[in-house]
Amino acid sequence: MPVYFYWGDDEVAALAAVDDFIRQVVDPCWVDANVTRLDGADRNHIKRALEESITPPFGTQSRVVVFRCNSFSTEHDNGFISQLETCSKLIPQKCHLILLSLKKPDPKSIIGKVFNQIAEEKSFILPAKWNRSGQIKRIQEIADSIGLFISTHIAEELNNAIQGESIDVANEIEKLDLYSTARAITSESIHTLIKSQITSVEEIIKLLLENKSGEAITLIDILLDKDESAIKIVVSLTKLVRIWLWISLFTQQGENNIEKIAKMTNIINPKRIYVIRKQLTDYSSEALIHLLKQLSMIEMALKQGMPSKDAFRDVFFVQGNS
Repeated sequence: MPVYFYWGDDEVAALAAVDDFIRQVVDPCWVDANVTRLDGADRNHIKRALEESITPPFGTQSRVVVFRCNSFSTEHDNGFISQLETCSKLIPQKCHLILLSLKKPDPKSIIGKVFNQIAEEKSFILPAKWNRSGQIKRIQEIADSIGLFISTHIAEELNNAIQGESIDVANEIEKLDLYSTARAITSESIHTLIKSQITSVEEIIKLLLENKSGEAITLIDILLDKDESAIKIVVSLTKLVRIWLWISLFTQQGENNIEKIAKMTNIINPKRIYVIRKQLTDYSSEALIHLLKQLSMIEMALKQGMPSKDAFRDVFFVQGNS
């Protein structure tokens, strides 16, 4: 089948599968010309995705069109369905259309029936937080995909470190892979490379919001001493604070449409909104806005050449207490 339907909330695994597929069928010399990634949220991209999927590839290998179609899993867009059904019959053998969605449409719906007829389906589902064995299995599968063997014991240690948070597990395992070229992967290496980093960003923000600047600076110093970029730390903190602020403001306005909030905050998995709302119970939007201003000041100081540790201390200690 030239049409593939990848669905599920494990976006990291789904995108990894897409990249692996591209590596298998697309000539590396023609990647820019033969690989197109489009978003169904932009209505103009629908026509383009269908047109490109029936356009013969450059070179001797294949063309791949990757199309996000989250909205079409929940809405019966008859125009899109009709075009997709017609297009699927015209796709050349060396062209492939990959449809990406967080959800699987109802098999009894029009689009569900069409997908079942024209697409090869593959699911990518994150194991539930209570499904410990499923989480460990996922870690081992990701490790296996990059050629790294992780024992069940180490997978359990890694799972404990991650604690079900929204972290790119694949990237963390790749770090362990690099680390293992010199040392065996141990509990100590997991703590050194991952555990402290995973908890740091959220923990730093919580400490700052609770006026515990000293403890926050200690965690920041740990990251800096591990050669983490100061700008990268600021960017990570700013990104999460902005997400929290948006969700806080939406909550104040009485907005309960989780899908809408997720779209506005660029959160892939809407279920995260529920978790973040609980985290924000003790923090005001005013405090988040103030923290954003402080982070902006730190970023400016860093870009002006101030030493990393001094920049954080100057804002969180000196100016923060003035």
